[in-house]
Amino acid sequence: MSVFKTEHELEIRKYLLTKKLSKSLFCEILDHFVSEVTEKMQKGAVFQDAFLRSKLKWHGELQMVRTDILSFKKVARIEAEIIGSRFRSLIRLSGLAAMVSILFMMIYQPFQVFISVAMLTVFVGLALFLLIEKKLKLSHFIHLNFHPLILRNIIVSILLLFFSGLIAEILFTSQRNLKSIIQAGVLVYNLAIQIQLLYLHQKKINALLS
Repeated sequence: MSVFKTEHELEIRKYLLTKKLSKSLFCEILDHFVSEVTEKMQKGAVFQDAFLRSKLKWHGELQMVRTDILSFKKVARIEAEIIGSRFRSLIRLSGLAAMVSILFMMIYQPFQVFISVAMLTVFVGLALFLLIEKKLKLSHFIHLNFHPLILRNIIVSILLLFFSGLIAEILFTSQRNLKSIIQAGVLVYNLAIQIQLLYLHQKKINALLS
């Protein structure tokens, strides 16, 4: 029976480091690899054979891919799926916040200013807090605001604003305030995205990659 040694774990670590995993995911997958390789070695396999079989088993999850067509950096597929899931959740919550805000503003228009100012205040306040407390670098703050995925969502929301405003003017000529309500809703949507990104950053959770 072969014995799992420290140098074996170092070789597994070296391999996993090439996959550029986040710290938590790296530790989790390392544990899986060590357990699987150790189990195979206890059954008589030599390390290289056991390690190769584990690599083949994890090949799909550890294949290097892009999280999005606009992302520059490749990560392991399992990491990309996790980050993609977080970003989609972020978008859904932002869309929900925008729709609820629009509903409230249509019911009572003065909510338009209140909601817009409240969201902007939360965003600016959270950003300043993180910058002052040195939990966020200015360069990273700029990166969060000008990341390709964020810019794409801003462009999409602007197009949505344009066409929905056009439709509102054509179909609801008596509702002159509808266009401004939609504008406020788009603002809420984009601010909600930024607020969530700042919150996730403070929690050291990635929702975007370079």
